[in-house]
Amino acid sequence: MVRFLSPQAREVNEPLANVIIAGFALSGLWLSREAGSLTVAALLGALSIYFMINPAKASYSMAPTLVVCALAGLLTARAFVDEGQRRLVMVAAVGLLLGLSASFRIANVVLSAGYVVFFGVSFLIWRTRESFVSGLALGLALLAGLLPVLAANLVNSGHPLVSAYGGQDTAAPQLDPAVLHAYLRDTQFPLVVVACVWTVLLWRFANHAGVRQLTLLVGANLVLNLAFFATHPVFTPYYIIPILMLSL
Repeated sequence: MVRFLSPQAREVNEPLANVIIAGFALSGLWLSREAGSLTVAALLGALSIYFMINPAKASYSMAPTLVVCALAGLLTARAFVDEGQRRLVMVAAVGLLLGLSASFRIANVVLSAGYVVFFGVSFLIWRTRESFVSGLALGLALLAGLLPVLAANLVNSGHPLVSAYGGQDTAAPQLDPAVLHAYLRDTQFPLVVVACVWTVLLWRFANHAGVRQLTLLVGANLVLNLAFFATHPVFTPYYIIPILMLSL
């Protein structure tokens, strides 16, 4: 839907997103109570701004997508330290945001893959009321966020689950050495390494059960998204930027 914005609107879109991302970075600095957390918040803020001034320039859909990823990442982290009703609200908010992000670009649907797997497996393992309600809240909120895309598909293709996209965008997954090589020599690859290393360190030094669970979700989402785009027959300099922003 963003694709129909005028050139003037697109020029306003990215600076506005920069301001919003900077707001998240400054709020992180303000809330940091220790030198270590202050340093981490500053690094994440700088990395977020880097996302906005480099890879995000490749597509006008990236700026609003990265803002949603920053907010979804914050709420996801909160969901694993809050309890009771507040946790359900956070989980539902994340589902709604990720669903709405598909209105910017259809591929953003994949951002929710790790969440669906995590909450689905959590219910199968623990079979508690909390795990069931959390998964239900996520699913219903995600579906609600996807309603604009489903409606657009119904209008454009005659079926809510059939996209109007065609050609290579809908080709079957395959491993293409050329695509893999393109990612390895692109600026996205160092960011992939940072995200993977950061996730491993989070697991290694986690001192809270909620943080461990959060790390499992982040790791699963990162692996699923990287696998999807590594087997997608098209390469772009921004395809895996949203999952990297969300993970970090």
